[in-house]
Amino acid sequence: MKTWKVNLIVLWFGQFLVNSGMTMITPFLSLYLARDLGVVGEHEIGIWAGFIFAANFLTSFLFQPLWGKLSDKYGRKVMLLRSGFGMAIVIALMGLAQNPWQLLLLRLLNGTISGFNPAAVALISGTTPKDRMGFAMGISQSGQVAGTILGPLIGGLLADAVGFRPIFYITGGLIFVASMLAMFLVRRSSTVKKQPNCRHNPYCPV
Repeated sequence: MKTWKVNLIVLWFGQFLVNSGMTMITPFLSLYLARDLGVVGEHEIGIWAGFIFAANFLTSFLFQPLWGKLSDKYGRKVMLLRSGFGMAIVIALMGLAQNPWQLLLLRLLNGTISGFNPAAVALISGTTPKDRMGFAMGISQSGQVAGTILGPLIGGLLADAVGFRPIFYITGGLIFVASMLAMFLVRRSSTVKKQPNCRHNPYCPV
């Protein structure tokens, strides 16, 4: 199979798992706070649930530009693996949280180290032939959207089947596997030529 197709398949699954991991707690977060983390009262549960759910996306919004800049400097695959392995560990640790403060801090940390999606998109765009770029970008985006939409459904089904805490271990393990696959299978294609640096050359071809 061609390199760009392998990259697309592997990174699609990675994006799906990362996005589902961010949203899977939606159906059972309130119950997790009440039953496992000792939060009492509807008002307190609602406040904590709102902060904890939003925390991941807040820090992700703040730190995405930084990871994008570092990606240009150190490489896209390095940033992708940093995010993938980091999120796998942090999500697994959420299953060990003993109080809402610990879960909130882990969600903030999870958003801080995120950046899997931009790095994946950059890798796909950098290895896909121009005549297949639209197809590859569409498939890539479908992985993100599918993970975001199906994450709550998966979380609800797993909560009913295995309980709350094991969900975090399972999700962390799956993201770890996806990151391992990316580390060994995702590579730059030799058929995609590197664009010349035209910043200071007005005669450089576009």
